[in-house]
Amino acid sequence: MRPAPVVTVLLLAGLAVPFGLEAQEAPPRLAVSVGPDWLGEADVGGADATLTGAGGGRVDLFRTASTVTGGVGVGAAVGVRVAGGLWTELTARYHSARLATRITGDIEAADETAREALQQLHVDGGLLWLPEKLRLASRLQLFVAGGAGYLRQLHGTNTLAETGRSYYAGSGLIVSLPERQGGTFKASGVRLELRAAGSRGGVAFDDRLHVAPAIWASLFLRF
Repeated sequence: MRPAPVVTVLLLAGLAVPFGLEAQEAPPRLAVSVGPDWLGEADVGGADATLTGAGGGRVDLFRTASTVTGGVGVGAAVGVRVAGGLWTELTARYHSARLATRITGDIEAADETAREALQQLHVDGGLLWLPEKLRLASRLQLFVAGGAGYLRQLHGTNTLAETGRSYYAGSGLIVSLPERQGGTFKASGVRLELRAAGSRGGVAFDDRLHVAPAIWASLFLRF
């Protein structure tokens, strides 16, 4: 075989390898999301103050009912693709919350509400699923998500911390932005999520699961 045809074949083969690799570029494996997070109000139970009367019966001094309101905070997540449209995620959400306790039925005073500031942190591990059958368009994708983890609540005086368990389940819409060629990340977009945020323990007065509505809007980057 003559040298010139051999060199030509080798050059064409070398040029074909990058094009083949580019056409089969691996999908993103890592995702980072961050944005504002709104947490609504949750009933966290109550307690009654009682005394034993002279005849041995119970005398109610007053009753309490408490709620926690999270307001607007911030949320962030790091995700790793497991397979196809299934991702694992580690999320952290922080809110400057407020604990309100309504006191009623006091035999010596009028009804009133006591309020206290809380610093509230949720750290959860969970799953994010983006099935192709829920794709609305090339840049619009529905998803479902859920997980559980750790709750920490710090009272306004910063002297007392309460811990509990955190849960969440939700769904939403991912809006992908136009792809960039040669950038540091493979995809980007906006994630809008509506979820039920549950908690057990912490400042709650019972061991029931307490649920609040929540909305998260975040910008994500995939690498």
